[in-house]
Parts: sequence; C-alpha cells; structure tokens
Amino acid sequence: ALPQMAMIVNEQRQAVAVGRVLREIVGRDLSWLLGLRPGEMVGCLHSHEGEDGCGTAPACQVCGAVEAIEAALIMQQPAVREGRLRRALPGGDQWLDVRVTAHPFTWNGMLLALVILEDISQLKRLEVLGRVFFHDVLNTVGCVAGYVRCLGELSEAERPAALATLAQLTADLTEEIEAHRDLLAAESGRLTIDLHRIELRPLLRDLRAQYSRHGAAVQRNIALVMSNCPADPLDCAVRTDARLLRRVLGNMLKNALEAVPPGATVTLECECTAERVRLCVGNPGAMPPKVRQQVFERSFSTKAERGRGIGTYSMKLLGERYLGGKVSFTSNEAEGTKLVLSRTAQALIGRRRAPRVFADCSMELARGAAARDDRASNDPARNEAAQDERAAMAVGRKQE
Repeated sequence: ALPQMAMIVNEQRQAVAVGRVLREIVGRDLSWLLGLRPGEMVGCLHSHEGEDGCGTAPACQVCGAVEAIEAALIMQQPAVREGRLRRALPGGDQWLDVRVTAHPFTWNGMLLALVILEDISQLKRLEVLGRVFFHDVLNTVGCVAGYVRCLGELSEAERPAALATLAQLTADLTEEIEAHRDLLAAESGRLTIDLHRIELRPLLRDLRAQYSRHGAAVQRNIALVMSNCPADPLDCAVRTDARLLRRVLGNMLKNALEAVPPGATVTLECECTAERVRLCVGNPGAMPPKVRQQVFERSFSTKAERGRGIGTYSMKLLGERYLGGKVSFTSNEAEGTKLVLSRTAQALIGRRRAPRVFADCSMELARGAAARDDRASNDPARNEAAQDERAAMAVGRKQE
C-alpha cells in the first residue's frame, strides 16, 4: 500500500483500484469507490455538473487532475500537473491545492494509469505568505523608509504632500497585514464579526477616495454610482461588519484597477431595491474563458509571479460565509466585467426605528420610513403605549 492518496484508473479515468490512505480520507469502502472518477471520489463540487460526470463540466477544462491523467494516457509517459479542488462539505466548501502525478502502464493488455494525489495546500499558503511579506510588505516598508529619510531635506512647502503620501503608505501596509491575518482566521473559522448599521453612501465615498490614491489607480478613475437609492444617506444602510465589507469591496476595486489600461474608468455602484442590495465593481473588458472558470479559486492568479491568488477567493469567503451575501460576477465584451456582492433585503427598516435583526440575514436594507404621527391621543391607553414605544426606540438608538 502506498503512503499517499493513490488510485489506478482505466482509459475512461474510472478507478479500478484505490489505495488505503485515499479510502480512509474519503470514508468509503472499496466496493463503493470502484468505477468512480477522481472528482466523484473526493467530492469535487463540479463532478456532477457535466452530462457524463467528472471531467465533462466546463470547469473541468482547466482541472489539473484531468489534464495530468489524459496527458499520461495519450502520450503514454508520466505527467505532473497542479490543480485546485473545491469540495462541498457540511460545514462549508473546502478548497484543496493538489499536485497530481499520473504514471501510465499496461496490464493484461489494458492501458492504465497510477494516479497519485498530493495535498499541497499548506505549501501554497506558505508561498502566498512569502509573497505578501517578502514582496508587498518589504516594498512598502522600503518606500516608507525612503520618505522618512527625505523628510529632513524637504522644504516646508513640499513636506505636507510627502507626509500625506507617507500616511497612505503606512495605511496600505497595515491593511495588507490585517487582510492576510483575517483571511487565515476566516479559513480556520476563528474570524469574529461586529455587526452595526452602516450607511452605504459615506462608506462608498470613503472607499473611492482611498483607492483613488492606491498605486493601481495611477492614471485611472473611479466613478461612484448610486442607483435607485434614496437621496438621504440615512435611508440607505445595511447591517453588517464595516471592516469586512470594506475588505471585500476593496479587493474588487484593486482587481478592476489592475485589469484596465491607463485612462480607463472603474465603476463602484450601489443599487437599492425593495428586494435586494447590490454592491458592484465594474470595468471595461472581458475575462478569457479559462479565467472565468477559475475566478474564485484559491491560489489562482492572472498575474503570474506577481499574483497571490487570494483576492477573489477572499471576496467569496468573506462575502458569503461571514457577511451572509452572495458574491458573483458577469463578464462579456458588450458589458465588461462586474463583480457583485448582493444580499436579499429580508427586513426593511426605517431610520427612525430600531432595526429588526433576522437570524438568517446579516445585511438589511434601511429604507425611508413614513413620517410618524406623534400627535397626542385622547385615549390614555394609547398614550401609555406610545410612551413605551418611544422609550424602546431610544434604547435601540443608543445600542447602535
């Protein structure tokens, strides 16, 4: 028995033998596993999307396991590929980075392949950590040190601009470290959230101002669009964790800014309706088909060595598991690319009423409430009830 996750597959990529380690990880006996393909065996989320199972869904076109096995069987020589598996588990989706090695051989006239799956998730996480701290952080620290050295040589007129840049650099550095810390906590289930009523218009204006000064925004513009939202900012709010919401939208903005050429405009949009809150970041241009299939996968990046492959992945993780929303995207040549964080408004609240919290809803749309008629009633019982209601409202406002 091999001390690794191993199986032997035929030319249809169906298992004809399964190693003990893999059987124990999957938690099934051999009779149940025989005849299954690798994705079906380990519970890949895409394994049932295609008409013929594992290997036939659109996402399978960029699957490292499929590529390694097919290359080995067709070329009849060993093949090694890296891939990402998304498993649907009761506690939430699990992402695995794997290295797949396929060794073809012939037995009794049948062409078979020995397939070995190696979990390299921790290795990929260490690589990301290395890129963050040995590239992004060190570069920023170097810039900060350069500005500090120059401060004494600047004139009084030049110093305010340098100090402003220095402040932005230190803020970016703090954000980079905190973002990675929160991602590690989120993946392990240790991230805590702090829910408050947040007005969207001021938050989005702050984000636009912040990322307009980002390095990726040089010679690029950010346009803020409020669609179908009340003019009064008090009437357009969500109940959410402001820090994580800024993190998700900030990653969307950085991705969009990095994807467009100089002179282009990225849109930051809020759409409020009676049914849904949609926060969108859009940019001109469409993603290639292979990129669209891997947008939210951990460790996938379009930026080769510069990329870390956690930006869109963290949007999905934080936006859905912790903010209770739905993170999606659209991308085509006619309308460009748009990343969306949306949440069904299950509780409509007015700015003069304490928000009602629903257990299954972490984002709530605050709509304008009708003006309350505070005229005194001649009915003593109604007067007493009104006084109790106003007292409850005052307590709710203090808690906010």
